[in-house]
Amino acid sequence: AAAVLALAAVGGYFGWNYYEQRAAEAALAVFEQEADYPLPERPSIAILAFENLSGDPEQEYFGDSLSENILTGLAGVDDLFVIARNSSFQYKGKPVDVRKIGRELGVRYVLEGSVQKVENRVRVTAQLIDAATGQHLWAGRYDRELEFWFAIQDEITLKILGELLGELHRGETSRAVVSGTKNLEALAAFYRAYKHIIRWGKKDMLLAREWSRKAIALDPNYPLPYSTLAWSYILPVFFGFSDSPGEDLLQGGEHAKKALELSSGTEGLVEIGYIQMIKKEHTQAIATLEKAVAVRPSDARTHAFLSRTLDYNGQPAEAIPEMKIALRLAPFYPKWWLSALALTYFNNRQYEKALEACLNSRKRGLPLWLRGTIIASYMALGKEAEARAEVRKYLVAEPDASLAATRKIFKPWPYREFSWLDRKIEFLRKAGLPE
Repeated sequence: AAAVLALAAVGGYFGWNYYEQRAAEAALAVFEQEADYPLPERPSIAILAFENLSGDPEQEYFGDSLSENILTGLAGVDDLFVIARNSSFQYKGKPVDVRKIGRELGVRYVLEGSVQKVENRVRVTAQLIDAATGQHLWAGRYDRELEFWFAIQDEITLKILGELLGELHRGETSRAVVSGTKNLEALAAFYRAYKHIIRWGKKDMLLAREWSRKAIALDPNYPLPYSTLAWSYILPVFFGFSDSPGEDLLQGGEHAKKALELSSGTEGLVEIGYIQMIKKEHTQAIATLEKAVAVRPSDARTHAFLSRTLDYNGQPAEAIPEMKIALRLAPFYPKWWLSALALTYFNNRQYEKALEACLNSRKRGLPLWLRGTIIASYMALGKEAEARAEVRKYLVAEPDASLAATRKIFKPWPYREFSWLDRKIEFLRKAGLPE
């Protein structure tokens, strides 16, 4: 009975979330149509001047300086679109209609607040609001001695970063990025490391290593830089440009364990699971990543990596829902997630879905290797003319494309077996891709 009740509760939760998300998407669609400017692809925000509640015009500078310092802190993050002060401050002293401001400035999020100074104490309130839905994403109230004024500014900036980076990257993960440290310099160094990690290049891995170590030096108890340090050793092995794969996996594992230790078990599991996956220890990797999902069920990144590991293990049917959860949790998901979903659909012989995901991925910047999935999906659906047209495009974009090159791309990937690749190669051969 308890199990039935638990399942009913989970079903109710996801059912409610589904309708809530559909309502939010509808509100966003209307908002985008009515906005004076197209919404940027990255999270966008306007920082309004904080209202002065002190009753003393001489104290006006407190609210202005708070807004300006928060704006400056956010503007330094290149994945955010922050409206300039002269635009957002035009609403100063006027009644606040967040939805109207969002439409007029072409931003999704608005931060508003107030400041009240009484003798040597200061009270600050702040609210981060989704201008499309009117939903309050975060609200904070601070009642402190004036000597903690700058600490309040940093704390609010960290909270806003957590919410917006959470929208951008990995749901819970990005909030953990911020909550794991109170040192803004350590946060900035970590973020630089993270930016290099997601670029995947050989030089980027070295730079990620450097910035991770700087973050650790600034705050040795901050778990996330150990995570990026781990990735800087793991990813070169996965992508095939490590000079010493065994040693790098060992190093990556040590840093992942440190992240795990410092975070009380919430960080480092994904990295450990990824190492197991690379070593083709698929069963252990799946168990580790399932544990990571249980610890942080709203962490989109973890669902994405679990999806890939299931597909590598020959379980595409189980992999598909995990990637779909990841895509729902992270609206600004990395391009490769949709590409990976397309490949997983193909592996599961869902060719219509594979083609749909490929074409959607093309809008976001199609990786060259995914062209083969488009061609093979068209052939599987009996659309030979479309498949041959795609082959011609592929050969223009990549003159060396061939069946042998296709095998070379996928063979290093940690699949348990490659029958799906044999099937794909046969479709490509029939479509006219050279041997």
